[in-house]
Amino acid sequence: MSIQALTVTTLTLIAVFVGVIYPIIKWRDWRGALICIGWILMWYGFYFIWGPWKWRTAAFGTPEWMWDNYGHILGGFSGTFHCIYELRYFFPALFLMQGRRGIIIRRFTLYAAVPIVVFMIALLWELGEMAHDFQNYAVEAQKGGADTTIDIALAMVSCGLALLVHKIFFSSVNKLLPLDSKKLAELEERAEALLTERNDLIQDIRELKRTQLKELTPAWIQRFKEKMRPPLDEEDI
Repeated sequence: MSIQALTVTTLTLIAVFVGVIYPIIKWRDWRGALICIGWILMWYGFYFIWGPWKWRTAAFGTPEWMWDNYGHILGGFSGTFHCIYELRYFFPALFLMQGRRGIIIRRFTLYAAVPIVVFMIALLWELGEMAHDFQNYAVEAQKGGADTTIDIALAMVSCGLALLVHKIFFSSVNKLLPLDSKKLAELEERAEALLTERNDLIQDIRELKRTQLKELTPAWIQRFKEKMRPPLDEEDI
């Protein structure tokens, strides 16, 4: 099995477990699992359209070179929305947090963490293209670092555009359908109380385990003594 096939298989198995199997086991969320399957199929389509068999030597300005650029634009745009979807699915509280701290955490996640993820994926993709080109001895393939820089820049520009679309869309949604701030405050208070209770229970569990560990050595010593002590016969009594 080639490195590319191994990588795709590994990523697929991880995506299936995290996005399909885990939600079904944890929350019985079949709808979320189906949406994740849709994402996986979409990325498989992207891979088959712009995958390694499409990596060819392309001169600047040619239709082939433009088609490769379209792939990077679509990949950056779709990848950004996929990251946002996963954040909203697995961390919904991130988009409901109020106050300055909540706003800072949300903005850092959206406008720093998500672009970093998109950048890393685009960089790994370009490294794969470069490895493919050098493997085929295509010295002029992809026109060296200039094409790589353009591809990554296109992916990041489309990432920024996707973040802007996300901001405009949900700002309009929140204006048309505002959340009940009183109800939201009550839910946040309950969530905070449950989190505190969870931490207290975890602490109690740890203390119980430590107590058991402290009692383990004396119990072993006592059992060893009982094993080593010979049984008494009736004649010895």
